[in-house]
Amino acid sequence: MIIPDARVTTECHNRRTRKGGGTAMPIVRIELYAGRTPEQKAACARDVVDAVVRNLGTTPEVTQVVFVDVERHDWHVGGRIPPPPSVKA
Repeated sequence: MIIPDARVTTECHNRRTRKGGGTAMPIVRIELYAGRTPEQKAACARDVVDAVVRNLGTTPEVTQVVFVDVERHDWHVGGRIPPPPSVKA
């Protein structure tokens, strides 16, 4: 899945349970320009969790997706603020 204006990073932590076992805990962090709706993010999160479960052999219950909204004026590339997105008619 390609999300325009987004950067995706993945981390995998080991969280200890009370019984002393370990559980793989993938965290997918998606940084993107602010403005997506909660419904768009929920749909994206479902797709990301499905892909992580399918490809990394984890479970949906431990897979986390974190969205970080960044204002366009706070996201600099090569020392410049990217131009505004083109408006589609």
